[in-house]
Amino acid sequence: MLSVAFIGGKHMKYGKIFASITALSLLCGCQTTAENAKPTLDAPTLSLEAMQGDKQCPSTSETISYSGFEGKAYYVPMNGKCFAVFYSGPEKAEELVFFINGHNSSSFRRNGGVGEPNTLMMGYASDIVAPNRAFAQVIRHGHCLSLNKEKTSFCSDGKHPATNYYRADLMDDIAYVMQQVKQQSGAKKVAVVGTSAGSTFAGVIAGRYPEFADGYVLVSCNCTVLRRAQQLRLRMSEWTQCISPDMYTQAIPRDTTVIVLTGSTDKMTPPNLNKIFAQELQQAGIAKAHYTEREGRGHGYSNLVNDGYLRDAILSALGHQAWPH
Repeated sequence: MLSVAFIGGKHMKYGKIFASITALSLLCGCQTTAENAKPTLDAPTLSLEAMQGDKQCPSTSETISYSGFEGKAYYVPMNGKCFAVFYSGPEKAEELVFFINGHNSSSFRRNGGVGEPNTLMMGYASDIVAPNRAFAQVIRHGHCLSLNKEKTSFCSDGKHPATNYYRADLMDDIAYVMQQVKQQSGAKKVAVVGTSAGSTFAGVIAGRYPEFADGYVLVSCNCTVLRRAQQLRLRMSEWTQCISPDMYTQAIPRDTTVIVLTGSTDKMTPPNLNKIFAQELQQAGIAKAHYTEREGRGHGYSNLVNDGYLRDAILSALGHQAWPH
């Protein structure tokens, strides 16, 4: 069974202007000239099996400890670039949980240097470590992996674009990296967790590569990218390369369990649009789509997952339990 969860977290108050600017950044280059609320899909579903790395990446790896996880940071080659990955758990695992980071401007490469690193999101799932379960965080283009407070030595290639960072080629790169990690682990069950822009990547992968994973946990998802642009009355017709999870609702397998959980005060990815997305999944024949809105919660992980919601979402995505909330 495939499971999908949408989670919105930390309570944050944004001014109207800041929210609009941030949302514009999140939209990443989507055409908004069409008046229809629901965009159409012109991209096919794809197979990951044929993709192989085509660049010699550094063989450097480092064993680290983070928030209850012991693991290895290393590079995976794809599409002429090297991507940073952190992997924790048995080399061969029955289950594998992926994490995809969001848009974190402070962690971009800047003028050849490295900014503040991404925090390893998997630390929020340390209470579901199991002998047969592995965890991997894939670092998106131009972002860096946090090894400790003193240094950051693993960064993914590629420049994080100011616009169009929901392009198909960027999402495909991450999907192909994840496929290599999956193949190496031999995992039979896979869940994918994304936050903010990372959840948009995960939501697209759910439909663009419908056989890749058993479950998807989408945290504070911008799952209706074009409609968010329309909601803000933004004219962005010069950006035409964006794809969005709501373009793929018909491609996700019908036996999906969909848990839509968002924060009521999220200004960047408003709960009403996530609710619409969940309803469209139901209309597409996904009978177990659910929507849950957490009062007083804003955008992101932090204040949400410390009370077990992320743990429950991952276990539901892997098929161990029904969504209990």
